[in-house]
Amino acid sequence: MFASIGRLFSAAGARPVLLEFDAPASGPVTREQRGIELRDVSKGTYRLTVVISDPASGTTVTRTQRFQVVER
Repeated sequence: MFASIGRLFSAAGARPVLLEFDAPASGPVTREQRGIELRDVSKGTYRLTVVISDPASGTTVTRTQRFQVVER
């Protein structure tokens, strides 16, 4: 889905990549799934940060998870 994003992860110290999605909730709980193609990403440790915000209330929730890309 985002195959071209793999090139942005190539070198150590590379700048962060920002993907934004605007998906208004249709009710009190709305499930969304997004995928990022990591096939061409160099092996190493990465950090994924997800920020969810509610403009109506000004509430923001941030979660960060480290993950490891290894050779197949």
